Amino acid sequence: MEQQEENQNSKENEIIETGENTLDDGFNLSELQRAIRETKKHSVPGDDRICYEMLQHLSKRSTKLLLDLYNRVLTEGTLQSAWRHCIITPVLKSG
Repeated sequence: MEQQEENQNSKENEIIETGENTLDDGFNLSELQRAIRETKKHSVPGDDRICYEMLQHLSKRSTKLLLDLYNRVLTEGTLQSAWRHCIITPVLKSG
């Protein structure tokens, strides 16, 4: 158990020393692209009527603008009031 803790501490120090992303860092373009790419293709859009299929077809410029928006929300800690609203509809599955 002690060896495991030492390995974890060593990894954490390595991340700090090498400047790798931490939880406080903003998102980078490859992280956003991966998140969009790995999301279910046929998910239901929210109130904004934007589905992930639309996001997967954004231009490079639009994707960068979206990334800037997400990072601004992360650093400022504020959301637009419209983003605070959601409707959750449970979908019951058989079995």
